[in-house]
Amino acid sequence: MGSEGSSRKKWEELASVVWERSGRRLFLSMPYLAVALNRMPLVPDGRIVFTATDGENIYYNPMLFVQRYKENPIYVNRAYMHMILHCMFLAPFKDARELVEAAFAAGGGSCDDAGLLFDLAADIYAEYLIDGMDVEALRMPESDIRSGIYKDLKSKCGVLSIENILRALVDTDPGKAAEWEMLFRVDDHCFWQGRGNDEKKREEEESKDDDRGKDGTGTSEEDAQKKWEETARSLGTAIAVYGNGRGDNRLLKSLEGERKRKISYRDFLKKFMKIREMRRIDVDSFDYGYYNYGMNVYGDMPLIEEPEMKEDKQLGELFIAIDTSGSCSGGLIEKFLDETLEILTIRGMFYGSEGIRLLLCDNEITGDYLLKPGEDLKSIKDRISVNGFGGTDFRPVFRYMRRLREKGGARRINGLLYFTDGYGIYPRERPGWKTAFIFAKEPDFDGDEGMIRKMGAGGRELLRPPAWALTAVL
Repeated sequence: MGSEGSSRKKWEELASVVWERSGRRLFLSMPYLAVALNRMPLVPDGRIVFTATDGENIYYNPMLFVQRYKENPIYVNRAYMHMILHCMFLAPFKDARELVEAAFAAGGGSCDDAGLLFDLAADIYAEYLIDGMDVEALRMPESDIRSGIYKDLKSKCGVLSIENILRALVDTDPGKAAEWEMLFRVDDHCFWQGRGNDEKKREEEESKDDDRGKDGTGTSEEDAQKKWEETARSLGTAIAVYGNGRGDNRLLKSLEGERKRKISYRDFLKKFMKIREMRRIDVDSFDYGYYNYGMNVYGDMPLIEEPEMKEDKQLGELFIAIDTSGSCSGGLIEKFLDETLEILTIRGMFYGSEGIRLLLCDNEITGDYLLKPGEDLKSIKDRISVNGFGGTDFRPVFRYMRRLREKGGARRINGLLYFTDGYGIYPRERPGWKTAFIFAKEPDFDGDEGMIRKMGAGGRELLRPPAWALTAVL
């Protein structure tokens, strides 16, 4: 037994030296990763193959880890960077089942093994970023197979992200996906959120003496996620100072894209709300002392103050336009409607609003539905008829809204939310209301330049969102 313990200790000491060398090599190549490289403690674990992370610690099999390093030190460097990128983009903390079901719902299908598909998407994205880094410590012979896969995925989903890759994988042959899984797998994901193999984490949590989660500061997993969010935010500035290559720019662009996607759609919708005084009792400012005093002294005559004016944020008259062209049909339209209507039914959000008008359109208006205050917003789904599926021209919606306003059918337009894939002809002139284009996935206006020019035909149309419009990715 003593011999076994001595051997294990020796392997752990060797592995510790390997980790230190790998971290130093990555730091010298990419100094902006200093915080990320020191974010997670190392925990030896002989039950896993090679290495794994849960966002809080890095777990590794000492013997297998050292053997992999002897084969090629770059394997270890890439695995270290691979796990850091997983954490940067919060993969260990994401609900795989929810994201995969959303991707399949958009395509009209279902998935039996959400974890496997999510793991593949996360691994492909991490390796895509690493393969784009011009860093000697990470450089491996270029793989034509990998390059072909990246090209294929970009043709399907435009800008690569974990969520966009998931949507592209929905239509991928299961046999091909299994081959890709072997090609891109680096670390073990057994400690990620929702996985069954989390006994090790429970044992470690029970052995800790701190009271995280009991004092309102959150669980250790929540703390770890917040720390990685902070690290990802600060990395942009660090790359601007220390970065000097194409790979650095790709990573920076990816982090900026992730930050935009993390903006809550609910918070985005609040940009379209206006502060209005509503003739409602402000419960927080109402003094019940006068009421009780009057009842006790004068019997049935309570003394009541004049009701305070409560200042509420209300939606006003909001237009929602949905692009019904082919790429935005089916599950994506339903998802957008579900999320938007759920937000609008929050108490007070729709109160006192003039109404919400839902427009269906491709290159013309194909449907117009008016929702009034007090109406059951959920009922609109039962009476919507989606037509069209042609090309996309955003301008008819703006012309239609102006005509409604001129004729008195829309007196005070507060804003327009336009749900679309992003490809179409945009209006040049700024309208008299806030406008936001909500994309089903982030459009790749540079990568799809040829298609965009074809849509523009004469070349005089505006084929990208104008500077005065807000944009967001659902």
